Amino acid sequence: MNPLGKFPNHLKILGIFLLSYTLITNYLWREPDNYFWICHVSAFLVSGSLIFGFQKGIRIGGLWLILGTILWLSDEILNDYPLDKLSYFTHSLYAIISIYCFRRIGLFPFPWIGAFLWYVFVQLLSLKFTDPAQNINLVYSIWPPWDLLFSNYLHFQIFMNLSILGVLFLGSYISNRFSDE
Repeated sequence: MNPLGKFPNHLKILGIFLLSYTLITNYLWREPDNYFWICHVSAFLVSGSLIFGFQKGIRIGGLWLILGTILWLSDEILNDYPLDKLSYFTHSLYAIISIYCFRRIGLFPFPWIGAFLWYVFVQLLSLKFTDPAQNINLVYSIWPPWDLLFSNYLHFQIFMNLSILGVLFLGSYISNRFSDE
């Protein structure tokens, strides 16, 4: 498959919009570590993949934009943070763009392995480039309210990695079942 082959121009323009939007919103937050949250790094993957017509990158990043939005929303609800309209809009936009892209290009069988490898890569980036006080992608400590269930960080990481692997597999399985019908 030629990743730079015939790819619709409107998707390339969408990629430029998503890239610009992600850069601008992260600049407005004025926290450089924000770039390393998996939803934002995945937005860069999706936008670059849209610009260059790399469908596998769109699918892997799109899965993480949707999953990242769900994880972010659950964190917002469980921790009762103050309302941040820009964050709500940003995560909603990420999910909508991902769903739109999936509708345009379809899904390939079981992208969960690539999505999990992407997750591991982003975890390593977070460890290398972010401040431990920010705990980006939970790479340094247990995030509340998980600390009520776990007192050992290693057990928490094993649980999170297995849970994420299971959710990615299940999400891919369900998506493939619906796309086959």
